[in-house]
Order: sequence, then C-alpha cells, then structure tokens
Amino acid sequence: MSQNSHRRWMIHPGFATVLALILAGTAGVTSSHAGEGGRSGFFRKIRELDLTAEQKSKLKEIRKKYRDQNKQLRAEARSARDKLVEVAQTSAPASELQTLFTAVQEKHQAASKQAFTEAMEIREILTPDQRKKAGALIAEHHKKRRDEMRDKKSKEDEDEE
Repeated sequence: MSQNSHRRWMIHPGFATVLALILAGTAGVTSSHAGEGGRSGFFRKIRELDLTAEQKSKLKEIRKKYRDQNKQLRAEARSARDKLVEVAQTSAPASELQTLFTAVQEKHQAASKQAFTEAMEIREILTPDQRKKAGALIAEHHKKRRDEMRDKKSKEDEDEE
C-alpha cells in the first residue's frame, strides 16, 4: 500500500476529540445510569480540564440551554423503547414491531444529533490543549466502561454455567 492509502485510515487528532466528545455525549442519552458514566460522567471529565471561570460559565450556559431538551429526548426514547418491549410480548405482527423499532431508532438519532450539537458548542470554548486532553480523558473513560461491561458479561457467562 502507498503512504497515502495508509493516511486515509488514520484519524486526525482533532476528529478523534470530536468523536470522543460525541460518543461521550450520547453515552447516557437514554441510560438510566447517567450518574454511572453517562452524560454526568462526560461532564465530570470536562471539569478535569482546569477550565477558566469564563469557560465554566459558558459550559454552564450550554448545559442549561440543552437540559430540558435532553430530558425530553430521554423521556421520549425511554417511552418508545418501553412500548416496543411491551408490544413484543404480545402476538402483534412483525410489521408493528418494525414500526416501533424504527421509532426507537429515530428517538436515539434525534438524541445523538442533539448531543453532537451540544458537544460542538462545548468544543468551541476549549483551547486546543484542552481538546486534546478531553479526547484522552474520554477515551480512558470509555475504556474503563468497556472493561466494566466485559467483566460484567464474563460474570454473567460464569453464572450461566
């Protein structure tokens, strides 16, 4: 392979930070465990960036701006998911389940778009060094969450045996 084709698969550090912000922002969109690594985990990581008083103020404004919308999106996603689970336990036709599943996906997509918009606003208040550090902190946070989930799955598999 040529050097250019290798470059095509490399992730630009700025893009990696944006991606990390997006993923962290959507991690708790519909989670009932937001305090255990969802959105509040993301904001705890952002606070580790030694923000200035002005940045803290702007961050607070951004969070306040999206708070009600995020709450509404989580409620809608949870409701759509609950309806799907409820109907799946009946003899409803597959087409009805597909429609409900699509509704769940649409709610998640709306929440993801909102999280992206919010993350982009937060990104704008960070310095380049803070963006880089945020990417590393969030990647570390995601690794920890993946490890916890893997450990939980391993324990569940052991319990089944």
